[in-house]
Amino acid sequence: MKGKPEILIVDDQVQNLELLEVYLASQGYDVVRATSGAEALEKLYAKAIDLILLDVMMPEINGFEVIRKVRLNAAFAQIPIILVTALRETKDRVRGIEAGCDDFISKPIDRQELLARVRSLLKIKAYHDLMSDYRIELEEAKTTADAAREYIESIIDTVREPLIVLDHDLRIMKVNGSFYNVFKSTDRETIGQRIFDLGNGQWNIPKLRELLENILPGEKAFDNFEVEHDFAIIGKRIMLLNARKINGSAGMAGVILLAIEDITERRCSEERIELMATHDSLTGLPNRTLYADRLRAALIHAQREQGKAGIAMLDLDYFKDVNDTHGHDVGDILLKMAAQRLSSTLRKGDSVARFGGDEFVLIFSDLAEKEDAALIAQKLTDSLRAPFRIGAYELAMTASIGIALYPDDGMDGGVLLKNADIAMYKAKQAGRAQYQFYEQDKRLAE
Repeated sequence: MKGKPEILIVDDQVQNLELLEVYLASQGYDVVRATSGAEALEKLYAKAIDLILLDVMMPEINGFEVIRKVRLNAAFAQIPIILVTALRETKDRVRGIEAGCDDFISKPIDRQELLARVRSLLKIKAYHDLMSDYRIELEEAKTTADAAREYIESIIDTVREPLIVLDHDLRIMKVNGSFYNVFKSTDRETIGQRIFDLGNGQWNIPKLRELLENILPGEKAFDNFEVEHDFAIIGKRIMLLNARKINGSAGMAGVILLAIEDITERRCSEERIELMATHDSLTGLPNRTLYADRLRAALIHAQREQGKAGIAMLDLDYFKDVNDTHGHDVGDILLKMAAQRLSSTLRKGDSVARFGGDEFVLIFSDLAEKEDAALIAQKLTDSLRAPFRIGAYELAMTASIGIALYPDDGMDGGVLLKNADIAMYKAKQAGRAQYQFYEQDKRLAE
């Protein structure tokens, strides 16, 4: 990768292209735009592209097909491809991985996430480009063993990620400055040591042994081998190891290059993003997305075991009065405290999600009888009766709960949710601070 990285952005929506270009150009990247898959392929052949940001849903040639066409050309094999998509289903992401993409960014685009992922993938490509240049130049250079060794060391010291050179006995011949900085080691503690003895045995890592002793002997190279380890000095790290066997030339013995990419922060960021996508930001409870997954699992289990499951809609009574009287800050604290009480009251295997406002949905799994759901609902209402102490305020709170049972009141999640909602409004009409079953609602309606 020479000079400024060239990034190809592909989207059939001009406003999306303009937004991406603003984000990337502000960081010094050169941007090439394409509004279709066909145009993207033309630009790819015309320019030296370092990374592709690719929309999925496009007319004529969608993003998945563009990736497949790109990966068919060996010259483009190392170009990182990030899919920019509003699709969130696992099957769509699997399609992207199978086609050959390297990463995903969800719409709407978060600027910090975008730039972090672009920097990370460009760093990996720069390493691959450097190693490729090194191999080509070394093959062409007919130097003496000493000159070749000096050349290798100069190349190694330009790599920004920690890099280790091992001999055939897995003893350390050379490391770069980045290795010393990251792993807090010195030259005297490192050179000549077997890698597994490094740091008084800190590097005796089972997965590292698996890579170097079992996998690499049968391969010329192995990329993105993930290792997680808790180092005594620098703490827990998640690393991607890229190993290369370099054959000897010009009288020089063969070596192993082991590059280490620390992805700890990236993985933490991914976990935070995943948490944000599946959990309510205020209470930390599951949101609608995660609720749907858990309900699907509960219903499948109930069907397989020929048992019962339940959905309960819970609404805090007169919660609007709290916001109107004491303000939304107090209301938010009350919601978080109520969420904690509900979570701690449920049985193991049950679940509670926040749907928004003061509305919660609960999943009761493994119900033997209808009375089991009644018992849980009563515990939930009782748990909220104790006053909530928030600063100088002592607030009383009750809840109205509506319950629908599988399979009695419905066979799928949508029907059960609707019926639980009907039962919950009947509970409010009956005086609040209570629970009602959907079938009881039907008798009242008659």
